[in-house]
Amino acid sequence: MAEEKILICSKLLAQKGLTIAFAESATAGWLCSEFALAPESGRVLNLCFIKPETRLLTVLFCQHCF
Repeated sequence: MAEEKILICSKLLAQKGLTIAFAESATAGWLCSEFALAPESGRVLNLCFIKPETRLLTVLFCQHCF
């Protein structure tokens, strides 16, 4: 189960039609994994990755990623 403040934030994002993406390193994806546990994750969470060969950040804005 995600932390209460993550659940609240996720619900507010969904209510406002907003999305969020993370580019994490030091936290090893912890924040993104917490949002992925929220019931609204498919509506608010975008996928983000870095291509190692170019070191370019790519954010995939998609609906219903999960």
